[in-house]
Amino acid sequence: MIKEKRKCLVLRKYGHIGDLLMMTPALEIFSKNNEITLQIPEEYIEIFSNLTFIKEVVGLDKELNLADYNKFIDLSDFEFNYEHIHQPIINKTKLELFADGLNVTLDKKIPIINLSEEEKDKAERFISGLNKRKTILLAPSSENPSRDWPLNNWKNLIEMLKSTSYNLIIVDKKLRWEDKEVIFFNATSLRELFALASKSDIIITQDSGLLHIGAAF
Repeated sequence: MIKEKRKCLVLRKYGHIGDLLMMTPALEIFSKNNEITLQIPEEYIEIFSNLTFIKEVVGLDKELNLADYNKFIDLSDFEFNYEHIHQPIINKTKLELFADGLNVTLDKKIPIINLSEEEKDKAERFISGLNKRKTILLAPSSENPSRDWPLNNWKNLIEMLKSTSYNLIIVDKKLRWEDKEVIFFNATSLRELFALASKSDIIITQDSGLLHIGAAF
């Protein structure tokens, strides 16, 4: 006899790419007994494209009736509350904290991104058209400037990397400077960035969304 899944609404009001990606392993396990509707900021919905263990992903502006669900879980402040209480000793990762919030046990501790064949092929064609066979993806800035390495340090590192056999691709919408040996890549979507990261050999980044994207591959 197949047990009917409970309908569950999971809410995350804020956060950035990394926070949302770190929810995915726990959501996958949670989906074994629950039909998940995930409500998050509109601009991040594409993160969850092709993840079949989530029934529906909707933006915060969509009005939902809690009476339509068997269960409601708000993960908006869950890990922040834990970190606030346990500072300065925080002995759980956000992956583990989201698992606690959904009351599941993780069997893997890496974010989940499911790329389509079309997305992977597009990234493969882009990289195969470059001069060198291998690629380093670099992200010099993050959403939090206090985490960032000084720009001059990045430029010095890039100068050192030019002598290697790698294409150097910088993914940053803000930073540009004259350098014919570096490719400045302005991703048109998060999915395009995901695909490029999946085909890169090395990723060098701050504590940023790209760090967690790279961990998925």
